[in-house]
Amino acid sequence: MKRFLIPLLATILMLSSCATKQFDQNLSKGFDEAQTAFLKSAVVVDKTTRTWHRAIYDNYDHKGNYVSDFNTALYRLHNELDEDGTFKELETLKKNLNDYAKALVNGPKSRKYAYDDFIILVTDVNALLDLAIEPEGSLQSYGSETKELAASIKKEIDAFKLKYSDFLVEVVEDKSNTTDDDEDW
Repeated sequence: MKRFLIPLLATILMLSSCATKQFDQNLSKGFDEAQTAFLKSAVVVDKTTRTWHRAIYDNYDHKGNYVSDFNTALYRLHNELDEDGTFKELETLKKNLNDYAKALVNGPKSRKYAYDDFIILVTDVNALLDLAIEPEGSLQSYGSETKELAASIKKEIDAFKLKYSDFLVEVVEDKSNTTDDDEDW
């Protein structure tokens, strides 16, 4: 009986270890994707906010062309971002994030808190992605909402790194400080 019990236990432990390793790899990739999505959406939000402000106060769009109202300026910016593939890229990032979240659903119990924190991060990043793709509200409310959301995401990223660095598969770069416009966030 002991001859069968030891190999069985070894097999169970090995399978459990493989599942944890796979979870950690997916979590690391998902976390990296969340950071990328955050940065790319922040760039679009910044362009949108600047264009909106410039159109209201100076009657110019993002390229310096005269506009009679801010809707025209936002429309021009939106078309440019659509044509250059920026919105498609943001949509792809959102889909990838949601796919990672789904892949992590039935992870090991030892990683439940990491999963919960990842879902909070994905939810907030998705909200910023949505605002980057489809701005809503007034200039003031849009600016306030996106700044608060970006600050919250930055804190979540920093906390995630501190809490879970021991099982993130590879060292994940801090991409949240790579923009030149930090003072706006």
